[in-house]
Amino acid sequence: MSQSILDATKVSRVSEKEIDKAITKYIVQGTLPHSHVESIHFRELMSQVAPGYQCKLKRTIKRSILQMYVALRKLVIDILSKTIQGSLLLLMVGLTIA
Repeated sequence: MSQSILDATKVSRVSEKEIDKAITKYIVQGTLPHSHVESIHFRELMSQVAPGYQCKLKRTIKRSILQMYVALRKLVIDILSKTIQGSLLLLMVGLTIA
């Protein structure tokens, strides 16, 4: 088999949710605007990397970023609340321990 056929097989095994999560992570870690996903260049890249993948709208990516933020915020608060210094820090910055 040629290398391109093998690569296409690997890509097809990646689920749409995994691609969405990777794009959200890419946007956040790259400090890119969520509107980046609607640029023609990004859409062309995705059509080459994952043919058949339907790019999400910037509104959907914005929602995913917010969900990621909420989950990470909760995780940090949970970790910090388990230590005395962390609990004091949370109180000082006005975050509540849920």
